[in-house]
Amino acid sequence: MPSVPAGEVRLIVHVGLMLILGLFFGGLVARVRVPRVTGYLAAGFLLGPSVSRMVQWDELRNFDLIAQLALGLIMFSIGGEFRADHIRRFGRKLFLVTAVQMVLTWALVGGLLWLVSRNFILAVVVGFIAMETAPATTLVVIKEYESEGSFTSNLMALVGINNFLCLILFPFLLVLVMQNERGLAFSAMEAGRSMLLGLAGGFALSFLEERVYTPKQQLLLAIAAITLVVGMAYAWGGSGPLATLVLGAAKRNTSAHGASMFQLIDASAYPFYVIFFVIAGANLHLETLVHVGLLGAAYIGGRTLAKIAGSALGASAAGLSEEWRRYLGLAMLSHAGVAIGLAMAVGQSGLQGAQAMQAIVLGSIVVFEVFGPLSVRFSLVRCGEVKLVSLLPHLPGRSVSDILEMMASRVRASIGLPPSAFRGRGMAGPAAKHVMRRNVESVLENAGLDELMKIFSHARYDLLPVVTKEGRYIGNISFARIRDVIFDEAVADLLIARDMLDDAVVYVTPGESVDSILQKFSEMSEEVGTLPVISEGESPRVVGMVRQRDAVDAYWRAQRAKAG
Repeated sequence: MPSVPAGEVRLIVHVGLMLILGLFFGGLVARVRVPRVTGYLAAGFLLGPSVSRMVQWDELRNFDLIAQLALGLIMFSIGGEFRADHIRRFGRKLFLVTAVQMVLTWALVGGLLWLVSRNFILAVVVGFIAMETAPATTLVVIKEYESEGSFTSNLMALVGINNFLCLILFPFLLVLVMQNERGLAFSAMEAGRSMLLGLAGGFALSFLEERVYTPKQQLLLAIAAITLVVGMAYAWGGSGPLATLVLGAAKRNTSAHGASMFQLIDASAYPFYVIFFVIAGANLHLETLVHVGLLGAAYIGGRTLAKIAGSALGASAAGLSEEWRRYLGLAMLSHAGVAIGLAMAVGQSGLQGAQAMQAIVLGSIVVFEVFGPLSVRFSLVRCGEVKLVSLLPHLPGRSVSDILEMMASRVRASIGLPPSAFRGRGMAGPAAKHVMRRNVESVLENAGLDELMKIFSHARYDLLPVVTKEGRYIGNISFARIRDVIFDEAVADLLIARDMLDDAVVYVTPGESVDSILQKFSEMSEEVGTLPVISEGESPRVVGMVRQRDAVDAYWRAQRAKAG
């Protein structure tokens, strides 16, 4: 049997260690309500050259391929949020929020850096990099907590717009400060190649998707396309992240299959995301924090203030809700990924003070990658788009002794001995309050049919609660009921929501068990996917919505935990 070179053996062992340590530290920090991303970064930091030196600086280059593929998968997923119908509805508001936030961040961070350093070029270049929001951190936190709702989908779109503009405009900025007029044409060609490659890849992917029929083949096709586009982008002097961002957007808007391929990626790509963050943790330059000093403090403080204030001002100017004004800036504090690439480009540019610029950005990333995931999590939870059960590290009831006892029982059974009776602690089953989402979409009782059609056309649920102007719950209206009414032209224009309430008033209470919820779903005459969660008392209020699939998932996990 041929021997394997020692370098390849170390690479294989390092990948295994990255996954195991990522799993361990991710679970460890989840127990104290910290996003797992922070644990992955901590695992990489401990594994890397800054602490244990199990992976040396020169060996980190061996993982570039995995990191680039993972970033490609992430940018592809974010590109998938650029749905044409969504952009038509929210596009003006999203671009207004982006413009206000990015300009204020550039101006404030750049101004503070100029006041401290009196170096105009440093202030302009580093201030620009401060505008970037980390796509990888934002996406992985959203996936970890299964966040879902209008704030989540618009946050993803905003991150995509932010990175799109940063990736396109930064080469032009660098050329301008270097006073290289010929470089402007080269930068334009670089951006153009990347976008054309992404567009062509998206059209080709949608076409080929019609020729493959199984999920496995579709997943293989998606990963092949992303890998090919990343490789060709760099081979042609373009940007891999920009090309895959456009690839995702083009695929989503030219395919008849909607989000199916993106869902396959989400279900299969998590090991790549874990390795991506472990590698990022190993690459953290903690020593740079010592050298950045006042410049670093100005960068971190200015960027934090500008992101929060800029998002609030932009959301206010766009007429968005109070939740957006309060929490959007916090959700966009993460800083890594693309920013690291921009900082490395500055370091290799030959500009005067380039190393200082690079050190400022890399040093600040250490801070933002610690607090960024926490701020994203905080914003998503506050906006009511995360189920309570998703905040728990695991369902209660499975102690170490329970697990060992179950394992021993299975070993006995596998060798023909009678299994021992399992005496686990048992567990309290999850209730509606654990699986509901608090971002409620309700309908006023006096809403006309036109208004109802507009609400249902963009609603994420197929059944909505109807409330009085005081907020008291009076019943439900389902899409099936609307569908039946619109064909009766004689009365359609005369009806309001109160007149079209479903015959049976079905709802759940916060403390109701998942078993009971599933029973109610099964007994309904119409097939619906959601039910409102209503507070108990004299004046019932809508406090959340529970999806049938979330209840099924919680029930299955609870049963699996009981059975071991």
